[in-house]
Amino acid sequence: LFPLHQSLTTLLSAAQTFSLSPNRQLIAALVQGNQLQVIDEDGLAVIDPLVFPVTPDNLLWSPDNSSLLVIATGQVSLVRLAGSSQPARLTALDQASQLAWDQRLPGRIYALTRIGDLIAYSVSSQSSQVIASNIIHFATSSRQLFMVDQDNQIQIRSLQGNLIDSPLIETDKPIQLLHVTPGGQIAIQ
Repeated sequence: LFPLHQSLTTLLSAAQTFSLSPNRQLIAALVQGNQLQVIDEDGLAVIDPLVFPVTPDNLLWSPDNSSLLVIATGQVSLVRLAGSSQPARLTALDQASQLAWDQRLPGRIYALTRIGDLIAYSVSSQSSQVIASNIIHFATSSRQLFMVDQDNQIQIRSLQGNLIDSPLIETDKPIQLLHVTPGGQIAIQ
């Protein structure tokens, strides 16, 4: 973070947004024309550039740095860095309002559906399982899922969906944001 000799190096021009991989060795960036580029720390391409038909809103790396979710309004695509890097549409997740990778199980994605179901989606089997219903927001830690339900209460569940705790939150204001540290400490707004 604090190099001895500060020098600026342009890795990509005209980047609209970017995302640093969890291991801090790769950068995924969207450049003009809805083009996704993935480069290493030296600026060398890791995959051929990919063009998306709509402008992506978010780039979400898998915890093992092997895949990337490219999220656009109403569309979710998976880009694997090994093998064929062609994007695969994950239509089961297209209408999700919130997405997060499982930190422990490779290829498992948590998604909040339009109807308030929190699901666990397996990329390999292309199947999903409902974890909880009537959910408004969720967040993950390395060991648990934290969610705000429609009654404005917090639920703490295992990664498999088993209810661990539901601490009573006494507030007359709706919980708008939920953040969780890797160790499981909760911050709400």
